[in-house]
Amino acid sequence: MVCDSKLKGRQERYCSTECKNKFHRDGNAPGGKTIKRITKKLHTNRQVLKEFLGERSTATITRAKLAALGYDDTYLTHIKDISGRRYFFTFDYGFRDDGEELKVVKAFNRD
Repeated sequence: MVCDSKLKGRQERYCSTECKNKFHRDGNAPGGKTIKRITKKLHTNRQVLKEFLGERSTATITRAKLAALGYDDTYLTHIKDISGRRYFFTFDYGFRDDGEELKVVKAFNRD
């Protein structure tokens, strides 16, 4: 229980919706702090790729320059093989490793 309110009836974990929301929002749920940390890294990575790419459909950059912009390549959402080449994605932005340079792309939703 998050607050000190007495609960009546069957045993509940939360006395109100506000109490439940506070519990989850504050990261007190099991694994909450880890999930928040990873989610923050993923969103930072996406933002770095998005800002670097801008309005272009593709662009190249070195791994060192991408890291200098704040990208952490240990956090990805998925890996996809496209036309025989492996792309590493953070949500809808990704890159492929072309040796010295990385080719950054934005994936288009193909639902």
